[in-house]
Amino acid sequence: MILVSVVFITRKKIRKKSFSYLSVKNRKIILLFSIGVIGTLIVLCCHTIPRADQLGIITAAQGLKQGDFTMFESGGYIQMCQNQSGIVVFIYFLTMFFGENNYIVFQLLNVVALILIYKELAEIANFAGMNKICQLAILLFGIFFLPLTLYTTFVYGTLISFAFALKAVKHELLFFENWKWRDLLFAACSIALSVMLKSNSLIFMIAMILYALFKIVGNYWRKVLLLLITILLFQWIQGVAVNSFIANKIGQSMKSGISPWAYIAMGLQEGDKADGWWNKYNSRSYFDNGSDTNKQAEAAKRYINERLNYFASDWEYAVQFMGHKLASQWNNPTFQCFWVVNKQQSNIEQPEWIKRMYSVRGQNFFSKILNLLQFMVLMGSLLFCVFDTSRIKNGWIMLQTIFVGGFLFHVFWEAKCQYTLPYFILLIPIAIKGYSNICHIVEQTIQKVGNRQYINRASVFIMLVFGIAGFVRFSSSVAINQMIKIADNMDEYTQYVQFNTTDKITDGIYRICPYENDKLSIVCLDLENKKNSEIALMSNQQNQLEIKTIDDRVYLRFYNSELYLDLRNNKEIENGPIQAHQKNNTDAQKWVLKRDCTQKDIYYILIGTQSALSYDSEGKICIKKFDGSNTQKWRLIQNTSV
Repeated sequence: MILVSVVFITRKKIRKKSFSYLSVKNRKIILLFSIGVIGTLIVLCCHTIPRADQLGIITAAQGLKQGDFTMFESGGYIQMCQNQSGIVVFIYFLTMFFGENNYIVFQLLNVVALILIYKELAEIANFAGMNKICQLAILLFGIFFLPLTLYTTFVYGTLISFAFALKAVKHELLFFENWKWRDLLFAACSIALSVMLKSNSLIFMIAMILYALFKIVGNYWRKVLLLLITILLFQWIQGVAVNSFIANKIGQSMKSGISPWAYIAMGLQEGDKADGWWNKYNSRSYFDNGSDTNKQAEAAKRYINERLNYFASDWEYAVQFMGHKLASQWNNPTFQCFWVVNKQQSNIEQPEWIKRMYSVRGQNFFSKILNLLQFMVLMGSLLFCVFDTSRIKNGWIMLQTIFVGGFLFHVFWEAKCQYTLPYFILLIPIAIKGYSNICHIVEQTIQKVGNRQYINRASVFIMLVFGIAGFVRFSSSVAINQMIKIADNMDEYTQYVQFNTTDKITDGIYRICPYENDKLSIVCLDLENKKNSEIALMSNQQNQLEIKTIDDRVYLRFYNSELYLDLRNNKEIENGPIQAHQKNNTDAQKWVLKRDCTQKDIYYILIGTQSALSYDSEGKICIKKFDGSNTQKWRLIQNTSV
């Protein structure tokens, strides 16, 4: 209700201003330019080096150019994952112009694709009848929605393919409006290129075909039929062209690779990351079946049948599994965008603002903001579905069809947040239209309430929302608990954040004293030793530690020495010993300070995943599992005279 009220008040203020066509166009240009500037800054300041699958497709493209066909031979990455063939060919031709290992060119092309994504999305919304203010809101959202922007560093074709897919959708809608051959060719060519770069774009193509079939009735059925034939023809041409090019370069056709059935089987398995996520089953089962695609397909089908039968026999487990899988894909407001940057090395010493952004503290901060944005989009989409009378007209059905298709596809396919991001982006214009609709209805409701007409669509919707929220809140249903009220990993996530984010403290020289006796402090018994020394709690006012914070970790160096507070052997065990040791840049010397919530000068000194610096009744310093007890509290007294 608060969100709708804010949107309503903002809308009333904006409506007082007049917007000409030229002013709207200029504002669109400014907003798109801003999106491009932000994307370019991310690319230039991150300067990431591709790894994992990204590195695989780049290495394969270089191999085509240099005559090294290892990736295309039996057991090679591309031979097994032939859905990557298209992007390999794309990168091959890119290297012909810009040279090898020139990752920044691909990333800058991602920036261009980012601009096109929001431009095409706004134009699709315009075609669907959205007003100019709402179109500007789409572009404004693009400035603040960080996940898609961070994917500009991802050398994997996600953004470029998505841009082509949206362009294809727009031109198909234009074709049904104007019946121009140019739009027919643009639609068919764009979707073929999109599928070439990312095979998941087949969902967009299927939606385009379904929409065309929906339009086939009427006087223009011949033109609609021609559109369908052209889309399928271009798709066949790109597939033949890519496979023929690779076969010509390597001198033979590639052996059949991993069966798509293996990805579905993998999507129905439990995993370390989350249910349905990648777990090597596709490649492992391929080799287990003698690298025979047909045998692997049969084995995968048998496994799928077994899993579905098991789900049918234990519906509570099935609900839990699907609830966790769907939540892991759709309830992550970051869509793995920080993982994309954080898991890659860089060619440069990245600026501090980039490091802070994808540090654990930064991720936690942005996750809360993105969580709000995600809620706004989902709530707006719900409002659209409930109140919009044009949802089956003017192209809105196209966006809805693609979203539903993507959702259903990833119920069974291999799960990843990055796979669902494009479908979430499609909800942005839908959500904005939903808020526009509800604001209009609120205006009508105010008038009706003034006339004592209290029962209307808005009041019924509000009662239903509160009723459903109350039911979900107090329900103990297995389905509700496992599909909606999932909180299995909250304690784990809270602990992860706690052990990876240091509370702000001024770097300097400190005495670190036990909470219960500030006359004692941590001292190094042999400051002259340059390698290691024992430590103890003693009444020594001169032996102090220098605190220095680097990247959310604290280094504790004994003052006037070369020794650091260190977890011996870097073993996180109960009663694990602590020592003073020369700098070694390992996790054994990376501590986290967490301020006690009741006393500002009292801290917990954490390390690893669950341990805290502690002391026992005999004054021995060690680590123990963090429990917040007094023996894990430390008083930090700064020496301002040094």
